Formats: sequence, C-alpha cells, structure tokens
Amino acid sequence: MVRLSTYLIIGKGGKIMNPLDVLKHHVTGAIERGESQVVAGIPAKRKQFNPFPEVSAKYGAPMGRHADNPANLQGVKRLHARRQGGGEGYDKGGAYWGTPANVWGVWAWLDGSPVVTYIRAGSRAEAIRKVQEGEE
Repeated sequence: MVRLSTYLIIGKGGKIMNPLDVLKHHVTGAIERGESQVVAGIPAKRKQFNPFPEVSAKYGAPMGRHADNPANLQGVKRLHARRQGGGEGYDKGGAYWGTPANVWGVWAWLDGSPVVTYIRAGSRAEAIRKVQEGEE
C-alpha cells in the first residue's frame, strides 16, 4: 500500500505532482495561451473564441472573412482550429465560402488577443499543420 501525502496531486495520466509543479504547469500554460493572469495555479477564465461570428451585411452574405496574415501563426506551438459548420457553402455565422465545406478557422492567442486565419483542409490536424508550415 502506498500512502500519498495530502500535498501531492495526481494529474492526468496518473502523474504525481507536488503543488509547485502544478503551479508551474498552470503558469506555463497560461503564458503560452497569452493569458494575463493566473490565480492560485488556476488559469484565468476567458470567453471561448468563435472564429465564425455572425455577419451583418445589408445586401446578402459577404464572400469569406477578413483574416490575419497566416505567417503571424507560424512557429506558434498552441494553435486552435474549428470547422466552418453551416451548410451549402456558408459558415455558421453566415459568410459564404463556396463548396466544399472544408474551411477551418485556425487561431492562437497572441498578446492577449486572438489572431485568426482561414484555410481549406480535410481535417483539424491538416489545417493546423498547413498554418504552422506556411502552406496556402
């Protein structure tokens, strides 16, 4: 029988971490995500980013969306991606992309703000890889 101290924490995968390791883990993650604060080892809460917000257009849907330069995301370790959703060539927010419906919003938090670009890919992993490698 193994007796664990109340000061040890068992993390994902059964790894035992002392409180200092837990704090380092959370602070490092928060820095990589561009968060401005971490309290007692708990990452700061942030509203989930939506790369496909609703569009507002007087005469029909816009063609695609404004995006940041994909080169700004090259070399970023932690990228997020979400598929366009929607249907018939439109994304969830109403912008038109045409078919096939394989557009991904790929983003990262840099200096506390989201930097997003859009790319066509067959999967989430492919979209992230294309952005990291600078493919169009």
